[in-house]
Amino acid sequence: MLEWRAMFEVRLQTYWGDADAVGIVFFPNYFKFVAQAEEELYRSCGIVKDKLMEKHQLWIPRVEVFAKFSIPIRNGAAIRVRLKPTFPGEKAIRFDFEIADDDHERGRADR
Repeated sequence: MLEWRAMFEVRLQTYWGDADAVGIVFFPNYFKFVAQAEEELYRSCGIVKDKLMEKHQLWIPRVEVFAKFSIPIRNGAAIRVRLKPTFPGEKAIRFDFEIADDDHERGRADR
């Protein structure tokens, strides 16, 4: 297994449409944030994911997704999404990820 020792981090904003009726980010949206971070990772390398897939006739399907939730993120929060890619085989990429509320990361829980 190849391992990329670097971690990629992107800051994103949550919006009203990401949250449920009580203002907590609805759990499927966490996976949307990971997908956005993955595209930003490619973009930071000068690669457009769609063009990469088209050029090399690739599909990059999700075959497994797992998340463990510990602290809810509220509507309007700035978040940090961290990706750590590993390559478990010749034809696979695995992204370990972490999503954190930026205010809690910086010690400002005054919301």
